[in-house]
Amino acid sequence: MQDFPWKDENDSTKVCGFETDLIDYLNTMKWPEFTANLSSLGSFKINSSFFKKFDYENAMVRLIASVPGYHSGPNLKK
Repeated sequence: MQDFPWKDENDSTKVCGFETDLIDYLNTMKWPEFTANLSSLGSFKINSSFFKKFDYENAMVRLIASVPGYHSGPNLKK
């Protein structure tokens, strides 16, 4: 298990492969949006974009996702 810190607000454009793969997977799976109340931080909308708020630069793994169905075009080799 690994925790990921919040991204530095001054450097929020930094992206790594783990983040790209995670966001692509959540979007492909049509992750539903919901609201969560985090006691120390308040209310947050949790959707695929929410996960862009974290710094995955030190991720010790690579996400290898499997999406069921038939794929074509640019999604064929993902």
